Amino acid sequence: MPFLVYQTMVTDSVAGSGTFPTFVSVSLIDLLGIIALFVVILGSLWKYFQWRRSSPPNFFGSTRRTLHMSALVRAFFSELWNRVFLQKDIINNDRVRRFTHLTMFWGFLGLGITSALDYAFNQQGNYIPIFGSNLSGIRFLGNFAGVVMMIGATIAVVRLVTVHKYRTNRNLGDIWFTCLLFIAGLSGFITEYCGEIAYAANPSALPAAAYSISFSASLLISIPYGFHLASIALIFLTAPISFFMHALHVPSMRYMERLGMLVSMKRRSGQKSELLRSKESAMLDQVQEIYEQKKPE
Repeated sequence: MPFLVYQTMVTDSVAGSGTFPTFVSVSLIDLLGIIALFVVILGSLWKYFQWRRSSPPNFFGSTRRTLHMSALVRAFFSELWNRVFLQKDIINNDRVRRFTHLTMFWGFLGLGITSALDYAFNQQGNYIPIFGSNLSGIRFLGNFAGVVMMIGATIAVVRLVTVHKYRTNRNLGDIWFTCLLFIAGLSGFITEYCGEIAYAANPSALPAAAYSISFSASLLISIPYGFHLASIALIFLTAPISFFMHALHVPSMRYMERLGMLVSMKRRSGQKSELLRSKESAMLDQVQEIYEQKKPE
């Protein structure tokens, strides 16, 4: 009899009931997500203009005049696939480090895809069972991607603590992002486990009002979920000054190197990359400008 009552409560529960929206409304999460996305976009633009100022001034114009647009596009997707997705020819002397990079990247990407699917097909934030639902595949993907990311993040954190050489070669932004990623992943799994317990105890709990936080929610949801949301918020809000932008900066530099080599081969100008030639020319121009502006004694 109790089992039948429990099944009836699950079937008759309202949209979003007994789940994480009982603590933070879906509308508030969406608003905070937009703010975080805006911060990441601004940070990306800031880093882009910094990158452009540090790049040779005539390099891109020279590249466009030498190479066809099709070559530029092919080089872009080649670098995206090989250097970003597969991370070839980036870390060749440390297999553990390359494995860590790959798992963190693909796990983070998988979690992003999971969030997008959940937003598209589960806008109410309804409870999704692990098995037996049309949306269970979304939850499975999220768990799988989370495990993959946690493998890489755990290895990275352990190496930060135990390997002196690995730790000394990292700046504060790198350590901050790595630790936050580990905390977000760990708190995510704790939140999921506690959420299952809270849902079983009260599946018909009403969701919080729009754009609000309900402090009457179960502590099994509010404590771990609040900690999880805070860690995710810090990842995105500090993205412009953390290692988060590394994922954009390094591929951009690799792409420039690739274009420099293609231009050099096109012009048959020897083994030296055209990017290196442009950098040397820019440095000589700067030295000459400083020398000419120096007042005679």
